[in-house]
Order: sequence, then C-alpha cells, then structure tokens
Amino acid sequence: MMKRKYLLHLFILTLSLSIFLGSVSSSYSQNTTSNFSSKQVVVNEIKGYAQRHVDNNENMKTEVLIELYQDNTIGLTKVQIAEIYEKEYARLKEVKQTNSNSIWTQLPKGLYGWIVAGILLILLIIRDLIKECIKISIKNLSNWVYKQFSGTAFFEDIALKRYRQALIEKYEKLKIPFRPNYPLNMRTVYVPLKVSGSKEYKLIEVDHALKDYKRFVIKGAPGSGKSMFCRYLCLSYAEGKLNDL
Repeated sequence: MMKRKYLLHLFILTLSLSIFLGSVSSSYSQNTTSNFSSKQVVVNEIKGYAQRHVDNNENMKTEVLIELYQDNTIGLTKVQIAEIYEKEYARLKEVKQTNSNSIWTQLPKGLYGWIVAGILLILLIIRDLIKECIKISIKNLSNWVYKQFSGTAFFEDIALKRYRQALIEKYEKLKIPFRPNYPLNMRTVYVPLKVSGSKEYKLIEVDHALKDYKRFVIKGAPGSGKSMFCRYLCLSYAEGKLNDL
C-alpha cells in the first residue's frame, strides 16, 4: 500500500515538473521569436531613416538616431545603432552617387522624349540603307557557305541551278555596239540556222542536227552566225530546252 502511494506521488511530481518545464520552454521560445521580430523591426526603421536622409540629400544624423533608439527594449547598444545607420547610409549614398554619374540621369527629364524621337527619325530615314545592308550581309554569307560546300553532293542541285542562272544572265541579252544601253533579247531576234550533214549535203535545222549527231563541227564564213549559234545553244541549255537530247 505504501509502495503504491509512493509511486503515485512520484508520478504526480514528474507530471508537474514536465508541465512546468514545457511552459518555461514555450515562454522562452515565444520571447526569443518576439525579440528577434522586434529587433528586425527596429533595424528596418533605422535603415528607413538612412534611406530618407540620403533621398533628401541630408547629412548623416547618427546622434539623432542614437537619441531616438537608445532606450530600446531589444538590447541594441548605442554603438550598434550607430553602426547600422552609418553602414546603410554609406551604402545608399554610394548607390546614389553611382547612378548620378550616368549621362542619362544628368539629362533633363523632358529631353528623353526628344532623344527617342530623334533616334526613331534617324532609323526611319536610313531604313532602306539598313535593309540593303542586311540583304548584302545575307547574300555574302550565303555565297561564303556556297563556296565552302559547293563541291559536295548536298549542294549539287544548287550549284547546277546557279550555273544555269549565270548562263541566262550572260547570254539572254544581245549587246549591239551602236546601242550598248539597249540590248536585244536573244530569244526574239535569233533566227534558227540550217546546217549540212556529213553524209547528206542537204540543209537541216540545227535542232535536228543536235538530236541526230552526238558530235559535230561548226564551220562557216565570217558573220555566218557561228558565235550567235553557240550563245543561243548555251541559253537553250540553261533554260532546259535541251534536256530531251
């Protein structure tokens, strides 16, 4: 009986001690959190004063801040108050000084709009030049790529197409000495020639000769049209008219 009574008293004592320690720990934790939160609030207030003083171009007012917060309940000493304020003031002052050294911050506010308008006007004036420069740059880049890889199988069709286009540009216009600025169109002025075969001496159309003979020699008197025929032959090849041969 005495043993049970002793155990009961011991249990009650242990329970009371646990409740007491729990309440003390909770109270300490709450006080610590509260103190930390309160300290952060005070620090932010001190930094806020530094911000206002810098924005208003006022001198450092350390003594004023010490006097305001020397009786704080969070344990900040005068040295700590001064250190927080002066560090923040110096940092903000340096940032403001750096920004003020920029040329844009030194310009009058009303001048920004004129500067932007001037830039847009210049771009509008030279837009055609910019477009032309971009076209030239793209063309030069494509030409460089073509020169580097034109011999590969991947660029074979592109190379042949460019070659034929170059032939067309070269031979489609027939320049005449007495009117160099007004060339004639080869397609409209060319008159098909007739040639004589090697076995039969009757005249046949050149187009028929191209189909009937794999090789042939072009002969004729000066001015008979040999060069003109060769030019027309190149133009016809470039335009794909000889693909069936």
